[in-house]
Amino acid sequence: MAHIDVVGVGIACMDINATVTSIPKIDENVMMLDYRKQLGGTVSTALAALQRLGMRTKYIGMLGDDEFGRPVLEGMRAEGIDVSSFRLVKGESSPFSFVMVDSMSGKRSIAYYPGCSFTVPASCIEPEAIRSARLLHVDISTPAVFAACEVARDAGVPISVEANALYPGLEELLAGGNIFISSREIMADLSNDKDPTSAGQKVMAEYKLDLVVVTCGADGSLAVTGGEVVSSPGFKVRVADTTGAGDVFHGAYLCGHLKKWSLGKTLRFANAAAAIMCTGQNGWADIPTLQQVEEFMSGHDAESGPETLS
Repeated sequence: MAHIDVVGVGIACMDINATVTSIPKIDENVMMLDYRKQLGGTVSTALAALQRLGMRTKYIGMLGDDEFGRPVLEGMRAEGIDVSSFRLVKGESSPFSFVMVDSMSGKRSIAYYPGCSFTVPASCIEPEAIRSARLLHVDISTPAVFAACEVARDAGVPISVEANALYPGLEELLAGGNIFISSREIMADLSNDKDPTSAGQKVMAEYKLDLVVVTCGADGSLAVTGGEVVSSPGFKVRVADTTGAGDVFHGAYLCGHLKKWSLGKTLRFANAAAAIMCTGQNGWADIPTLQQVEEFMSGHDAESGPETLS
């Protein structure tokens, strides 16, 4: 079996992105300026970022054999992600997201249709692939994810958990995980503490994690371990669309982590990759390569706050 750095089990989906004059309030009509279908998903986007950065990845999971599932499979294959364990199942519905992007700020609101994403069966899992990987990356709690985590724990393979919402079962996943990467909002909800540093420390202690990474949007990110807290400011860029930036951050952070870089170097690298992702509106096509991230960092000073499009 070919060497795999990261096996991912979790959400892979299509995004229908629409740029709007503003995010609509209840009973408000707004103008849609454009729309496009793009590849998305928390785990799949992180794997795509890892691939662009030179890592070898494998996706294990299931989607429907439909208008959304087939392009996701082809898109992952085009990125070089190992999809030999990817199932397309007739009669199942693939998940997709409708993403509204504010034309002024680049910020967005998302409506997610889960389809079969919460019910992926444990039978999808390929135990040997997980045992031979350097890391398992998961998000939502499904039978497949729990089965993958059990295999990883038995084999001593570290487990990285990410979350963009407080899904049912998240706390159970965290209790068996090693690394947790999520936003300051999620950390605040889990810890009842709005300060990112103390929230990260509380979450790490509560779930006995080895590492907690908190993303803070334009303000950068911070990492908490048992012995230290390190923060890194964000990069000032022209923000076109923040969709996927968090997932690219996760992939880039895991890349630096597996390369055994320092916390500070890894955070700065992941911040840069996420900043680059924010500057385009082309989905996975905007995920940077290792060379692009290095060139970006050499030409930019990290500083807090984005420069939004006017």
